[in-house]
Amino acid sequence: MDAKEFGDHVRHLRRTRGYSQAGLAARIGRSESWVSQVERGVFTVDKVTVLTALAKELEVKPDQLVDGPMLPALVEDDELPIAGVREHFTSVAVAQETYPGTDEDYFQLRQDVWAAYQAYQAAEYEELCAALPGILRLADRIQGPGYIPAYALAAKMLAKLGDTNTSYVAADRCAVAASRIPSDNARGLATYEVAQALSRLGRIEDGEQLAVGTAEELQRRPYHQIRSLASVIGCLWISGALMAAKRGDRGAAYQRLRLASRMADVVGQDLNLAWTEFGPTRVALHRVRVAAELQDLSEATHAADQVRVQSLAPELRRRRADLHLTLAWAHATRRNDPQAVLQLTEVHRVAPQLVKYEVGTRRLIRSLVARGGTGPFVHDLTREVSLTFPDRLEGEVEE
Repeated sequence: MDAKEFGDHVRHLRRTRGYSQAGLAARIGRSESWVSQVERGVFTVDKVTVLTALAKELEVKPDQLVDGPMLPALVEDDELPIAGVREHFTSVAVAQETYPGTDEDYFQLRQDVWAAYQAYQAAEYEELCAALPGILRLADRIQGPGYIPAYALAAKMLAKLGDTNTSYVAADRCAVAASRIPSDNARGLATYEVAQALSRLGRIEDGEQLAVGTAEELQRRPYHQIRSLASVIGCLWISGALMAAKRGDRGAAYQRLRLASRMADVVGQDLNLAWTEFGPTRVALHRVRVAAELQDLSEATHAADQVRVQSLAPELRRRRADLHLTLAWAHATRRNDPQAVLQLTEVHRVAPQLVKYEVGTRRLIRSLVARGGTGPFVHDLTREVSLTFPDRLEGEVEE
């Protein structure tokens, strides 16, 4: 919410509870003028203790009172299992010397990366975050095969849990490593992560240019003979399509989806080559996402009817849940909250940790709760995923 929306929300709740401005002010130890200025949007509340007191008197949870950029900062980091992964990138430590890995080292890294990708694609984020720091340390030491997919996975995981800055660092390390080896697959996968990271940082046009330019260049390679390369190119076209949709460029978005579909025809079926989960179904799923980004709910619903998620491997639970999450978001943007809740229910059934930890899903649930009228499910889900303030705060947000 901006300050005006926040103030309107406070005024509505105050009147619903039957308080005057003076009465509410007395209850929270503030002046009547202060309450008036909050309600008129002169300023908003940016101190945890005041926000908590205000929410208590208005008989709502603090995260139901506020829905905006301030709130994620008020959720304690220890609610998320990401600390160990983030520490790998931010801790100050004596650099370890690299050494030529043994066959046993390379085998171990391949096995660990394989298991980690399986956890990611199954939306088992707690298990993945516990394993990733050790995988990254091993990848750093031997600097061999497995380094690029390990850091690509770290970039994905960090982004899903909301740390966009560290995600960009991981993607950049991935790209630097890819530039040192003659592998089109490695370069394409690294470029995909960098483009995604740029988009999440608000640099959509930079990310789009990078993804599209690399896809065009890699299409000059013999991708018809290498299905894994076709998969990588297809992912880059999908990335470019989504970024065009974010800019509102319908023509470019659907043109790039058609190019991704051609790559899916080369692959021939839904496969997981180079951990891309790429094939006709992924293209179909992203047709729904493009329509949702363009705020075309009817097209998104129609495209969703064409998706055959049963063709995906059962263990790809995150990808299966994506369809319902996209539809939930599309319905929520049109304020069709009951349908959004129904889709979230299915997301939770398929991949409960996706609902619990992914930052985008948490924000969606938070906005639905703030609007109200969604029935008990979202409130129950909110409690389950810890979208409330901790009982005891160690500090306060500075005013």
